[in-house]
Amino acid sequence: MQNEIIFALLLLFTFATTLVAFRLGRSYLIGLIMLEIGLMNIFVVKQFDLFGFVVTGGNVLYGGIFLATDLLNEHYGLRIARRAVWAGFGAGVFMLLASALTTAFVPNEFDTAQSAFEVIFSPTLRIVIASLASYLIFQSLDVWLFAKMKKATNGRFLWLRNNLSTMISQTGDSIFFTAAGLLVIPAFAESTYFAGFLPAEAFWSAVVFTILVKILIAILDTPILYFSKKVKHEGLGIAERLHRFLD
Repeated sequence: MQNEIIFALLLLFTFATTLVAFRLGRSYLIGLIMLEIGLMNIFVVKQFDLFGFVVTGGNVLYGGIFLATDLLNEHYGLRIARRAVWAGFGAGVFMLLASALTTAFVPNEFDTAQSAFEVIFSPTLRIVIASLASYLIFQSLDVWLFAKMKKATNGRFLWLRNNLSTMISQTGDSIFFTAAGLLVIPAFAESTYFAGFLPAEAFWSAVVFTILVKILIAILDTPILYFSKKVKHEGLGIAERLHRFLD
């Protein structure tokens, strides 16, 4: 039960942070997406059981990214949402190269972090290419479907375009990532461990449950999208006060 409670808390924290970033302005929301991409590709090496299924730590953050791009799409349009997708992709590439080069440094006799770097970043480096390719393809699909459905329904049925676009793209993302891992990266297929850290017998269970988790997050974030309309129109001036404080 502890894992389920922590999962709920992380979900609430992610939704609340996304809503605050949205209220501060689209630049903050795009920045949050970039941060979540980097963290997601680190958290994926964390594995735990949730309702009896194997889960990796990046699922909630990935759902948060879809919520963020849907908020941008709904309030600022397809062009800005696409810009956010590319910004997230760039952040992921930067994280990939920076972590690879930093891990490659030969440690001196005083270093105590090299083994931790290898544990955290080595599996990530083997799967992050497939992860980034999947992200770029299916985030782009998500924002395109969302915009098309919004136009087709004349801006009505927000719940429909949010859930349908996210469910289609999230399911495609999970299937594509699995196929890319098995077909393109030999370590996925040749090892008894998925990318060196997830037991093979638990892998397919994780994939199926990951899809279910993503669908659940899509359903739960729908009220956030409706509430975002109220937040945006209230004119609370949060961003203005923050900028004044920082100045």
